[in-house]
Amino acid sequence: MTMRPDFQFETQGEGCLVYPTHGGAGPHWVTPRGVAFAPGEGGLPDFRLALLRAPGPFARTSARLDLRLEATYDLAGAGERLGVPVSLLAPLLPSSGYLRLSLPLSGAGLSETLSVPLAWNGLGRARVTWRLSAEAGAVLRGALTGGTLALAANVVLALRGVAARGPGQVTFDPQALVRALSGVRDERGRTTYEALQAFIREPWDGRPWRWRSQGAGDPAPWAALLDRCLARFARLALPEGGDLSPALTFDEPPPGEMTWRLDDVTETWRPVALEWRPLDVLRAGGLDPDRLVTLTTAPPVPLGFVGLEAVGNLPGGRVNVPQVGVHIMVPPRPPARPQPVQTTLVLEPPRDTAGTTLRLAPGEPLTYTARPYLLLSSLAGSRPTTRVLTGPPLTGTGETLELGVAELPAQFYPLAAEPALLERAVLTGTVVWTEGDGEHHVPVRLERARPEVCVAVPVAAEPSLRLRAESPTGGAPLDLPALDVGERLVTLWHLPGFGAQTVRFVWVPTGDAPGLDVEVEPEAGGPPTHLHLRRDRPEAEWSYVVDDPFRPRYRSRVLPDGAWSPFLSPLDTREVTLALPYPDPTEEVSA
Repeated sequence: MTMRPDFQFETQGEGCLVYPTHGGAGPHWVTPRGVAFAPGEGGLPDFRLALLRAPGPFARTSARLDLRLEATYDLAGAGERLGVPVSLLAPLLPSSGYLRLSLPLSGAGLSETLSVPLAWNGLGRARVTWRLSAEAGAVLRGALTGGTLALAANVVLALRGVAARGPGQVTFDPQALVRALSGVRDERGRTTYEALQAFIREPWDGRPWRWRSQGAGDPAPWAALLDRCLARFARLALPEGGDLSPALTFDEPPPGEMTWRLDDVTETWRPVALEWRPLDVLRAGGLDPDRLVTLTTAPPVPLGFVGLEAVGNLPGGRVNVPQVGVHIMVPPRPPARPQPVQTTLVLEPPRDTAGTTLRLAPGEPLTYTARPYLLLSSLAGSRPTTRVLTGPPLTGTGETLELGVAELPAQFYPLAAEPALLERAVLTGTVVWTEGDGEHHVPVRLERARPEVCVAVPVAAEPSLRLRAESPTGGAPLDLPALDVGERLVTLWHLPGFGAQTVRFVWVPTGDAPGLDVEVEPEAGGPPTHLHLRRDRPEAEWSYVVDDPFRPRYRSRVLPDGAWSPFLSPLDTREVTLALPYPDPTEEVSA
């Protein structure tokens, strides 16, 4: 059961866009309104500036910025603007993106710029590390401790959903189409999403595609075509300073001719650009800068001692990964150093960092081989097993080694439940995969105290996920439909019975009765509804909204003095057949 936002229908929220779920059975998805520091240890923002001074005849100072950021959403504001409760909304998590941060230096026009892809952990958070010069580190520290520097960052994100649809089909030469799209430029000479929207909205006469409409007068389905072009040919580009519109680059398409139907269901992505002022956030919080900055003076050591730090951009809440680390090996360098240097760094959560000092030959450049590994735990039947998985070797030359999920020998599946769901239920379940002749499984549990978990499985495994929801206030447990393990966020809409339900009542007239009156009410309470059925209109539909999925049922009775039927589930019984004389309530239902 995969729920995707439908880009066919777009509503403007307060500083965001809102999309319904494709197919209707799901929440409205709200796009990010901004980014912020993810929460770190001790209630602090996850921001660390480390300054290291190494004294001696070759004294030097280095700096490293380490932060985690997350997408932010205003679900309450979007709900108020749309007139819907927050429980019907869900955050649309980014799938990829870029961050550009430029730090001005003391010289006129000088700056130091970070421009990196954002490797999201699957739950809307990404880690960024930046090795700064000594001057840039001093500028940033001064800005934190009382400066007035206004530091602005550009963030562009890709959001996945179902492409807009339209009538007809288009036929084109993909190379000519991509040449036309990549030639569209804004006033700064960049191919931006807004410029492409304006280009493709113009009349299609003379364009490098042929549109075959389904009927005269059909409007040109520009959104459907643009969504498919992004899905097939385009990628986000690195942002530049002051970019307020996401820029795109295009892959080289194959030769030949293509035909696309514009009314099919196609997955695509759309970009969003955000501006972030990280220093404003830190200053506004009234935080002590000394809690965000570490100053370290390295002891005087013989030449040849080199520091190495491993930094992991990994999802938190890893339930079956007791250890993640990396084996470091510096090959021998005879005659000054005939033996290899070997060590192991273990990434300790929640920071997922580890450091060491390597003893090399004086003046030796740092070059090493890094082999990531992890311990993977699971249950093989009822027997606990733990084994070591080792990834391919990496070559490193810098004093910071960054490890993401792509470098580790496992697939990571983060899973989170929205707060509105965990206010009503606790989720328990199992991730299962088959390996060799045996089945492995990992139990998971999501609750208020732990709303996020992450399960790792071998790279070649094809896992499945089953979840059950239990109400802390009672009620029968609910088995959720089979979930795609790539579906990161579980919402109330995943619970069977949540949301709008419709039941049809059908009267089979007998005798000469002119009509039938029926009273129906939901299990969760509320005023009953009165339905009147006539011979010429013997059917009526009744709709109600289930806010408590553990109490989704309804019951009915024939007026004036018929007995109430048993409570019935709308998932099993969506049609009730009635007849006169008044039937026994246990016999009046047909599924």
